[in-house]
Amino acid sequence: MKKLFIVLFSICSIVTTLAQNAPKGRRLQLLFLGDKGHHKPFDRYPSLQSAVGVKGMNITYTDNLKDLNDDYLNKFDALIIFANQDSIAAPQEKALLKYVASGHGLVALHCASWCFRNSPEFVKMVGGQFWRHKMDSIRIKNEMPGHLVLKDFPGIKTVDETYLHSKLQPDNIVLQSRILGTEQAKDKPGASTEPYTWVRTYGKGNVFYTAYGHDERTWETEGFQQLVTQGILYAVGEEKKSFVGPIKISSASLSRSQTTQLRKATWCSISTIALKSRGVCEIHSNSG
Repeated sequence: MKKLFIVLFSICSIVTTLAQNAPKGRRLQLLFLGDKGHHKPFDRYPSLQSAVGVKGMNITYTDNLKDLNDDYLNKFDALIIFANQDSIAAPQEKALLKYVASGHGLVALHCASWCFRNSPEFVKMVGGQFWRHKMDSIRIKNEMPGHLVLKDFPGIKTVDETYLHSKLQPDNIVLQSRILGTEQAKDKPGASTEPYTWVRTYGKGNVFYTAYGHDERTWETEGFQQLVTQGILYAVGEEKKSFVGPIKISSASLSRSQTTQLRKATWCSISTIALKSRGVCEIHSNSG
């Protein structure tokens, strides 16, 4: 227990140092909806927090669908979904659709396109629904390399699930298509590519979706983290995007050991480390 306290105290000290060096404005607040399923979202999200934390964003994790209510959702600038939640109750569906339509962002990752299958409107909002897949290396065609989301995109070398979709919406703006292999030719006769990353609008809100992200082989790549980071910035919109910027740290601010510790910090058995501009470190336990 004493050792854990020392680790947590060290983390708080480091992130407080970062917060004190934060630019003026405010940090984006993101809610990450996961589950307890085979994609292991609780194990995946710390790598994303590590990537976006130094760019002015906090992530709060939940797997409780009751958190999809007006009061709680409105605390956040965007909702990230990486989960296999089969269905959604009417009150949560109403709150979620209203949240995005009113101008908040939705970042739908991978299996989010297989979520809430009892809600046709949610499927429409995401822009399509997962249909079937195999597992293979992913060959991508960047359809719109000049788009904000793909700015300076380094590419992603990974093995991932080769998602095919149904119920694709005609107003999706497809940013990346996956080049189909011969093993999937029979599934979509005549098609040579499959939409894999797209953006769209829903009411006043922006939606980002990518089929990338089955497991750590993708989540821990620089390319995936950058793609999702840019997708978040697209989803929150230009005004909120302008609030944030990278944390600037002088070379004397952190020692090498502190920097190494910070990189490892988000892998501790805690649910999130929130970097607040007021310099307060919040640690939310995953117990109970």
